[in-house]
Amino acid sequence: MSKLATFRVEDEQWEVFQQEAKKRGVSASSLLQDFVAWVNQGNDLPLGAIASPLLEKDIDKRIETKLAPVLKEIAKLQASLGEFAA
Repeated sequence: MSKLATFRVEDEQWEVFQQEAKKRGVSASSLLQDFVAWVNQGNDLPLGAIASPLLEKDIDKRIETKLAPVLKEIAKLQASLGEFAA
């Protein structure tokens, strides 16, 4: 039995992936299936090995967006601690 897997991927990334699969003479689905099998055999990618201009393009902006609420809460806590200590 096989499982139909769905996932979201940026349009630009998917287009590049399909082009890479085509260069190898396989479908994108087949390439993904091969990758899943490869990982399931105990293979792993070293940290930082998955680097592409697409991933790096907006990394600072994405980090800032994720951290903004946390930094806001830290500022509130610091202000509260300052009032408490005074």
